[in-house]
Amino acid sequence: MDFDLEVNDNGLDSFELVFPLAYRIAFMVVFVVWLDKPLHILIYRLAGFLSLTFVVSLGLYWVITHKDPQLAGYFNWLALINLIILAVLLVAPPHNFAASSGGRDRLLSTIRRISLGGLAQPHHGKFADTLLADAFISLEVIHADLILYLVLLFSKNSDFPDESKYQAVRHIVKPIAMSIPVLIRFRQCLTEFSRAGSTQLSEGVWGGWHLLNAGKYISSIPFIIFDILRRDAEDTPAGIPGDIFYLWLVSHTANTIYSFWWDISRDWDLKLLVTGGSKGHAFGLRQDLLLFGPLGYYLAIFMDLVIRGLWILKISPDIDRVLDKPTWVFILTLLELIRRAVWALIRMETEWVRIQNTEAKAAASGTKTAKDEEAGLSEPPLKSPSYSAISIPEPTSMATETAQLVLPRPGAAQADPSPPIPGPTETAFTDTFGRLLPPAHFFATAHGKAAYYELAPASSAPSRPPDRVLFLHGVQTPALGMLPLASALHAAFPHAHCVLLDWWGHGLSETPVVAHENTLFHAQADALLDHLGWPAAHLVSYSFGCAAAVTYVAARGRARVKSMALVAPAGLLRSANLTDLQRSYIRGGSGVEDDARGWVLEFLEGGDLVVPTDWRERVARGEVVAEAVREWQMRMHPGHTASVVGIFRDGGVFDKHADFAKAAGTGVKSVFVLGGLDDLCSGSDLEQAGFHNIKVVPEAGHGVVRDRAPEVAGFIGEFWKQIL
Repeated sequence: MDFDLEVNDNGLDSFELVFPLAYRIAFMVVFVVWLDKPLHILIYRLAGFLSLTFVVSLGLYWVITHKDPQLAGYFNWLALINLIILAVLLVAPPHNFAASSGGRDRLLSTIRRISLGGLAQPHHGKFADTLLADAFISLEVIHADLILYLVLLFSKNSDFPDESKYQAVRHIVKPIAMSIPVLIRFRQCLTEFSRAGSTQLSEGVWGGWHLLNAGKYISSIPFIIFDILRRDAEDTPAGIPGDIFYLWLVSHTANTIYSFWWDISRDWDLKLLVTGGSKGHAFGLRQDLLLFGPLGYYLAIFMDLVIRGLWILKISPDIDRVLDKPTWVFILTLLELIRRAVWALIRMETEWVRIQNTEAKAAASGTKTAKDEEAGLSEPPLKSPSYSAISIPEPTSMATETAQLVLPRPGAAQADPSPPIPGPTETAFTDTFGRLLPPAHFFATAHGKAAYYELAPASSAPSRPPDRVLFLHGVQTPALGMLPLASALHAAFPHAHCVLLDWWGHGLSETPVVAHENTLFHAQADALLDHLGWPAAHLVSYSFGCAAAVTYVAARGRARVKSMALVAPAGLLRSANLTDLQRSYIRGGSGVEDDARGWVLEFLEGGDLVVPTDWRERVARGEVVAEAVREWQMRMHPGHTASVVGIFRDGGVFDKHADFAKAAGTGVKSVFVLGGLDDLCSGSDLEQAGFHNIKVVPEAGHGVVRDRAPEVAGFIGEFWKQIL
């Protein structure tokens, strides 16, 4: 195909005939999706599907038009339809192309917030707001082209307007469209400055940096203005006045140098443009380089400088006219998108390094970070990747005497087996919480005595599926925490025989003084199924219960599990994302157990364990107040806290990706229900493991199993109806 720049009678070159404006916009959209970091196969799947729709539409356009200007103008609606399809697929992709509707909801809410220059608080997504707003600056040409296309769409010949209409759009609409992302970031910088104060942030960073950053963005406005004046003057007989040309040159040069320096020194924390900054690391870089070796960073610096400085070619009038052609505008926009993708990758790495260094310094020095100050914490707590810090009082009463119990670890030698630690009595439980649960039943195993509770079927012998359902709770709240979901499902499926199990160390079950690895809980599930006389069951599990269920299926296959419904699953956290100090708590050992116990509880609770003052009234109304149940366990169950720590360390909370993949390959039908705001597990994690039936409850966190029990029950009920 001929891609020369020969101009025809309509004033169009070959490139414009072959690649109209609307298709250029669509190509950029698809290209940006491919530039997204491929954390997951869904990115490739979505990008591939978008590419397919683009190629089919463009190919059809080529076949029909054959570079004929009249046909090209008439069939330009093909490009419009392609743009509409791309927009729909991006906003509401099919299920197989979407990891999480909650993630899309957060993206759309972020776009709405930053569209007016809004900025989230530091611990509520501020970095994502600034990163997205910066990305919009690189997309400014695409935004402007899209507005240009929409305006020209209403002209007589949408892609080939008359000269007067083109000039009006070019010199009015396009500069405004290109200025909007810049003004958004400018306002965000002013917001950061007002929050930090004009002197110093609580982390010790000079607040004036935000003003300097604002100056970087606002400095791009003058060269946009002078570029408009320069182009207007080009069309006059006198040409460009010298003062306008030099003002354009100076403003563009200043903005380029300023922006390049900020990229390297502030956004990437590299020391190339800082005096005396290369001690202990490669010249001009920094100590922590996580993405690639020094050569990769040098290439990124060189690329950033070259692409930012390509405008200098416009000094030559002849080259300027060439670069203003659609062909070269398209190429330069592609280069800018590549530059921005590399910039964003290193910028995210820099932010992660900053966070790790700040938290390490705070932990070492005993000082508080800005987040601690905002939370009102009197001491600097240890941090987790996903949960905010808490302060939990030591349990008292009958649990106090064994509060320092540390369970054995997998593979550790144990000279004399210890008897299991008894759980609380049922009377102690009912005296506090009444008869929320059905009467407890117990079964004995080699490891101790465990409790379970039955919601009996409407008939004595259930005959219709789901006939036998086993509910498995999480690491903190016992079987009672699953009662709202179990009750909702039992009401919808009254013929089902529902059983709720207290894991070891929870509720009324004893605590075996053995390693709390997943095989211990597999054996407990086997023992209960044997006790009930159930060959197999449908599993409904939550949090740690999901990790236990998945590893159980990975180990047993389809022999004892008919289906799995997993709510807010644990098991896919990566221990590699923990700090060295946190990993030492996972390993345990002499001298760290007290701190490790506190950190595990802090990680799990996600805030101060505050029992609502009206919990008794709510319990009397039949509610499950999880905070009150957890506090009661810590006081009344001597082995509970040790069991929680043991499960967190060895029960399968971390790094079970291989087991998830193995379970997915067994063919056991499954549905996953996630809270849209829960960061313990994402849809993309599950998709990567091979699970695809994923439902999301929007605006729900990790407590979705109780907070939104009717909606969760609805998803599980639909799943059962589909498979049974």
